[in-house]
Amino acid sequence: YFCNLLHICFRLLESTCLCSSVELATMSCPPVVALIGMRGAGKTTLGRGVAEILGFDFDDLDEVITRAANGKLPPQIVAEQGWDAFRKLEADCFQSAASVAAARKGKILACGGGIIETAPAMDIMRCHNPVILIDRHIDDVVATLEADPAAQVHRASLGEHPRDTYKRRLPKYEEVANFRFPIAKGEKDLSSLTTSFARFVNIALGRAIPSTVSDSFFISLTAPDYAQVSPEILRSAASNADTLEFRVDLLESLEPENVIHQAALIRRSAPGTPLLFTVRSVDHGGKFAGSEDEYFKLNFLGLQLCAELLDVECTWSEPRIADLVAKRGPSLLVGSYHNFGRMLNRTELKDVFQRCMLSGAAAIAKVVVKAEAREDNWTVQEVGKATTPDSAAFIGLCLGEAGKLSRVLNQVMCPSMHPSLAPGAPGQMSVTELLETRQALGLMGTSRQFAVIGPWEGEAPKTSAAASLSLRLLQAAFKALQLPHVAVQDFARSSEEASRLLALASTGGAVLLGPLTSQLASEAWADVSYVDCVVQRNGKLTGHCCKSERLKERLQPLGSKRTAAILGERGDPAACVAGLHAVGFQRIVTATPCEEPDVEVVQDLSKVKDLDALIYMGMEMPLEKLQQSLTEICQSNKPMVIDMSLQMDEAPTWLSELAKKSDCQMVSSEVFLLEEMLAWFRAWHIEAKADVLKEVVAKELVNFREASQQARQAWT
Repeated sequence: YFCNLLHICFRLLESTCLCSSVELATMSCPPVVALIGMRGAGKTTLGRGVAEILGFDFDDLDEVITRAANGKLPPQIVAEQGWDAFRKLEADCFQSAASVAAARKGKILACGGGIIETAPAMDIMRCHNPVILIDRHIDDVVATLEADPAAQVHRASLGEHPRDTYKRRLPKYEEVANFRFPIAKGEKDLSSLTTSFARFVNIALGRAIPSTVSDSFFISLTAPDYAQVSPEILRSAASNADTLEFRVDLLESLEPENVIHQAALIRRSAPGTPLLFTVRSVDHGGKFAGSEDEYFKLNFLGLQLCAELLDVECTWSEPRIADLVAKRGPSLLVGSYHNFGRMLNRTELKDVFQRCMLSGAAAIAKVVVKAEAREDNWTVQEVGKATTPDSAAFIGLCLGEAGKLSRVLNQVMCPSMHPSLAPGAPGQMSVTELLETRQALGLMGTSRQFAVIGPWEGEAPKTSAAASLSLRLLQAAFKALQLPHVAVQDFARSSEEASRLLALASTGGAVLLGPLTSQLASEAWADVSYVDCVVQRNGKLTGHCCKSERLKERLQPLGSKRTAAILGERGDPAACVAGLHAVGFQRIVTATPCEEPDVEVVQDLSKVKDLDALIYMGMEMPLEKLQQSLTEICQSNKPMVIDMSLQMDEAPTWLSELAKKSDCQMVSSEVFLLEEMLAWFRAWHIEAKADVLKEVVAKELVNFREASQQARQAWT
């Protein structure tokens, strides 16, 4: 009882403080994502799949109830005790399953469709964050329920048709849901849908925030109905754009059901591309002619749909804007102002840029005016740069033919058009036209995003640790070197998924992890057998294998290159094998199963003769046993020892001490990581002082190990 009471107080505190999902994501408590919606909507199927992808725990509330009721299924409980008793037990079980104390790591909790049927349960759900409504079309829900009557025996009868239940429950679902995941009508691709939902959950948790760097673009989607737009057009638009602007005001119908359906169609065709949700009013050059209440109702729907960016016109009433700001969650706000009638003077421009900052809440301030002279293009840019704080970006544009130059000059999130879609505003140019003009005039920007791209955390937990560290290293390095670049993390299962981000003009390069290193090596531009670093310059990609290059440089001076051993199972042996082959080793052995060709698995490495190099990548065995095994190897062979592990679980000095006692040459994990990082920066053509990066690596390794140890201890 007291545990549940504390849990409610904690959630109430979150609600009272208006914590956004971004803030919640940074808390030490792992998130508990509650899924609500009709039975047959896919809560359990999607929830279980996404939990596996994200590395979260999963609970089905019906199963939690059955465990609490000593094995009785929900229909039996309802039959014996009635609905009131069942609903009370359901609410109690939700509190227990969703409690912070119960979540050793993040958790997906699939709730029963009727969790919102009682006032006490509604109060509990209102205080939980995040709650995601799985919004599947009712026609598909009914079809699923009617197609498998046998599956309904484990569920209590609703006593009414599912359509009536849906109509009655929908307002309650909408009231308690922080976010709403729409599923396009007739959707049958479960694999793509599950991946899409994993990205949606990441956004809701504030773990996928779009970056605002130079030469970034958004393409305006201006169709009235995306069911009539070829998916190839949407995919083509997404391949060139950092963001897609969803012009809600241009839809045939602004009924919420239609807006939700249209958003689902766009995300199905352009998975992974952020959305800018825009309701452009008539006064600002759009087609929305509704009331202020209707405007903000649509924008709150955009927040529920988890749009990564939300356009907010600064001319609406300040209290209504403040209310939207307070409830924005993880969405970035774009404060906007449009005047199609005239050019503003500098004082007026300064005032509207400041208003577009939405009292400091906007990530981007956007001002669009009518150019009256060529000089107006520079004026808008100058005032925007002088007025917008460093913590935000700005868009400063002039309309029409006279204002096209402003689009060339505008560096961040420049509005663009797709040749197959109508322009979103007069004077819009395509991304290709803008880039060609900027390159010809020498106006390409200076800031870029550099990505760490790897498999999803749940699918490769060992790789996820390396991804987290790489991201931290890049973020810290850019800050220490006082560079304008941004480090971001993305997840991909295939080279096609990874290529979307790599191909953007705003991307300067990437670090690759996991299977992608081999998959992208098959691309025509790679020209290496293993790719762990990608460079993007002027639309051309180049692949590098920095690990192999560093390994080759370290081992090249060895007088003898007979046998090399790879010891460990936490890294990617492909890079080691490529480097060892390149330097000329005759034999490569390992003590753990390895899928790499030409690698021999041996039972006892201590009996291997002529061992000239030992590559340690981290082992899943007790430290004492590991030290004993390595001591025998080092003392008998005197190999060069290269530590390529992150040593998150062991003391960081034990291997170097062992190598010293055995009189072996040693390259520590810290030194190798520094050399690898320097190789990234050289490949990206970024000047980086070695002493600065050395401090970054030393500090971030310590911080990362401490954070990892604290996380394990906290949940032991």
